[in-house]
Amino acid sequence: MTWILRGNHWPLAALAFSAAMILGAHAFEVIGQMSPCNLCLRQREVYWAAAALALAGVAFAGRMDKRAISGVDMLLGMAFMTGAIVAGYHAGVEYHVFPELPSCAPAELGGLEGLDVAAALSGAIKVQSCADPEWTFLGVSMAGYNFLISAVLAGVSFIAAARAQPKTWDEHEIPA
Repeated sequence: MTWILRGNHWPLAALAFSAAMILGAHAFEVIGQMSPCNLCLRQREVYWAAAALALAGVAFAGRMDKRAISGVDMLLGMAFMTGAIVAGYHAGVEYHVFPELPSCAPAELGGLEGLDVAAALSGAIKVQSCADPEWTFLGVSMAGYNFLISAVLAGVSFIAAARAQPKTWDEHEIPA
């Protein structure tokens, strides 16, 4: 764990975690033959954004000072926190704590927004309701586990951002 938090290693680890979460979601969809709901897809978008931020951090790591590295880590923390909020809301919809959004209801033929029309006409796409989890383990849905994972990734990002800060702030380090 100390290697991840040392220097500018967190963006590389965040990229790996984001890729693993995206690949895991697609594996459940393909291998498990599960249909993602609209909130599931929103959670993936957050990981794509985090992966893009992390990739930028990895690409420019050698040219960034400690404050810039800390800024990338902070942005990663905010992205993962956004993921935790979306996943937490989704879990709340599943447990009937929050109301289901209209965009979460199963799509009918007239609501083909964002769907592949050819696949929809062939009957290949099933749009899942956000309130009905297709998979649970120990009573927790994928959205619940994603909430926990996203919250941990956000926390590690914020710790990495704090650790990347310069130790001293004398007047010579602050740009004029």
